Amino acid sequence: SKQDWRGRYNHAEIYDTKSDISTQLIPLNQQRFKIRDTAILLDNGQVLLTAGAKQAELVDIKNGTARMLPFNFGQDLAFARALKLLDGSVLVTGGYDSKMKITNSSWKLDLAALAR
Repeated sequence: SKQDWRGRYNHAEIYDTKSDISTQLIPLNQQRFKIRDTAILLDNGQVLLTAGAKQAELVDIKNGTARMLPFNFGQDLAFARALKLLDGSVLVTGGYDSKMKITNSSWKLDLAALAR
């Protein structure tokens, strides 16, 4: 996998646990870092990336596209957490900024409103 010196990935990939191989899929609009607990699989099969950069990004693996959402966290987030809520929105909490300073912020993303 190609990544920059800080471990930022510039593409979406799929990891096969049986073969222990990652396969590059599509390019992302922003390089991302430390997103393990913030990639959310949505009901429509798309993947919402909510950290690792300043903006949320929606990845559609089936169609081979990635698009930025009009939501800005105001800072890069590493080691944040995201949770899909029952109402379909996504809650993003915590994390560290690019200087590894912890944040006590939280954000609620209304996906229906962002998709407009």
